[in-house]
Amino acid sequence: MTYAAKCHPELSTKPGELIISYVTAPIGVDIENQGMDVYRPRFVRVQLAKVEQ
Repeated sequence: MTYAAKCHPELSTKPGELIISYVTAPIGVDIENQGMDVYRPRFVRVQLAKVEQ
């Protein structure tokens, strides 16, 4: 399961760049015994392209 997606424009270093964080949790796993490692956010860097109209 993926949840808590969020954009972080304050972390972008280039024009047209977007930093996105999200959290994943395994389905069918006993989360209570996994500790906080289950809730570690992941980040992706996306370079947006300009679209000509």
